[in-house]
Amino acid sequence: MKKNMNKQGNSNSWTTLWSLSQRGCGLVNQTYKEKQSIHIHLPCSIEAIRFRFSNFYDNKTFQIQDVKCTWEEEAHPLFFSSVNDVSLNYNETVLSDPIYKEMKKHTKIKLSYMIQGDGPCCSAVDLSREELVKNEEGILAYLFQGIEVISNDLKGCVVAFGDSITEMNMWTCHIKKKVMDMGYGFSNQGIGGNRLLRQVKDIVIEPKHAYMLENTTAQQSVTEPLYFHDIPLEKLNFGKSGLHRLEKEVLKTHENVSCILFALGVNDLYIPGSFCGSIEELPSIEEMKEGYQKAWKQIQSYAIPIIHFGITSFKNSTNITEEKEDIRLAINTWLSQQEEIITYPSFDEILCDEDRVFKKEYHNGDYLHPNEKGGEVMAKAIWDKLSEVIR
Repeated sequence: MKKNMNKQGNSNSWTTLWSLSQRGCGLVNQTYKEKQSIHIHLPCSIEAIRFRFSNFYDNKTFQIQDVKCTWEEEAHPLFFSSVNDVSLNYNETVLSDPIYKEMKKHTKIKLSYMIQGDGPCCSAVDLSREELVKNEEGILAYLFQGIEVISNDLKGCVVAFGDSITEMNMWTCHIKKKVMDMGYGFSNQGIGGNRLLRQVKDIVIEPKHAYMLENTTAQQSVTEPLYFHDIPLEKLNFGKSGLHRLEKEVLKTHENVSCILFALGVNDLYIPGSFCGSIEELPSIEEMKEGYQKAWKQIQSYAIPIIHFGITSFKNSTNITEEKEDIRLAINTWLSQQEEIITYPSFDEILCDEDRVFKKEYHNGDYLHPNEKGGEVMAKAIWDKLSEVIR
């Protein structure tokens, strides 16, 4: 089993420089293009590079063809086991053959490829919040998932594993800059709406909730309610459950991980009783504890340190109940006592008032998601812990 070696700039060590979480992007109509043109701005000098392609959210098989990597205006074919195309079945992931080429910091690379399959692909990453990686064909990049490099400038990779509070980049943007300045790659594995224990089965999207889709798809305007029942794989816009995706999509697909920032749990409490979850789905305290312990066991088998966030407040939000708040507080108290297993940063003291309600200057209006100022405050508390783990 692959273990985290935490090598310090070892030129023989592959390290994940960048990656994003895939999701099922077939929930609403979107523009899909078979040609993909990914532009990459290297944040460090490298000795070699390879690219990861995955198909975690589509049951169809797709062929990746005519893959090219272009830098300094010269195109080079990219191979997979010495062949210039590869098939990806559901839940499969593959790495390209390495390109051994010294490239300086700020080198610009273009990765281009064609996707062939029986219908549009729905397994994609959302690049709308990214700066180092862009797709000239749109905000989604299909099947492409990550970049691995050999570099004397890199010590390891930090992975943020969470939900929309992670994905929205309010705190991750600050942590990403700090860790990259220190010589670490960064992976944002946040998926809006993601839960630790369950995946969404049914959704009713009212026009007022359309932003839930628009932030992570093709900005489609929704004017009438949309009903989705028995959500299939390719429409899992909120992703598989955290326990389902953790090992396959994170632990087995990231190299030289130095720390995992674990930030899941608020949606397990928030979603039940909402437009995308029955109140019967509300977990007990013991179910949440058991879920976290399963996740820790998986991560510990890879010898990776864990910084496990407390569940942030959502008091005064539309979906708060007294029972949910009692569960949240009990879980956070329990998490704070797990010193031998995890490092625990709490956020109630810095984000909330004396009633544990998000201060208005720190949330975006829904008493659930931090705004830029709230994200900055969170990042400081996270960095106080993370800076003790990575050097």
